[in-house]
Amino acid sequence: MEIDFSVFENKDIIEIGCGPRAAINFIKSPGKRIGIDSLLDEFKKRGILFELDHVHLLQQKAENLEFPSEEFDIALCLNVLDHVENIDQALTQIFRVLKYGGLFLMNIHTFEVYSTLFPTILQRFDPTHPFHFSKKQVLHHILNAGFSIELVSHQPLGLTSGNLLFRTAANFIGRTLWIKAHKRSKYQSIQ
Repeated sequence: MEIDFSVFENKDIIEIGCGPRAAINFIKSPGKRIGIDSLLDEFKKRGILFELDHVHLLQQKAENLEFPSEEFDIALCLNVLDHVENIDQALTQIFRVLKYGGLFLMNIHTFEVYSTLFPTILQRFDPTHPFHFSKKQVLHHILNAGFSIELVSHQPLGLTSGNLLFRTAANFIGRTLWIKAHKRSKYQSIQ
């Protein structure tokens, strides 16, 4: 999925699950830049946290965002929702902090048949992801949270590192799901 970076100009942006090398670091236009991750203290301890002056990083969980409602124009969530403890609670919080009409850009690795038939096998070979979802499951969660989906792109994973067995299987059965969605206005009905 191609992103027109002009969409970020003069916008207040939050990145959920920013990790040690936050993507938000590379968005330089004016506006508030906040990155949150539940592991920031661990990244600092290991000396792997990459911080720039224009970004404010905070240790928080996606399920409990400590911001006022309707605070941000854009929320980024890149390969995060399969790491959270409760996807519905995380999406509810993201929806809450976005302004009406706000943009939600996310991606997640999906495993179609195997996420429902063989979750134990996926868990064994991919323990850093507590959950594995199919495209249909992710779309269901996004719509349930109240978002209006504008664009969906489902591409092969293309993994090149990690456990050989998992990498081989993942590249065969897994895909990366990109979603561009908006927080519906107060007056827009669910379609």
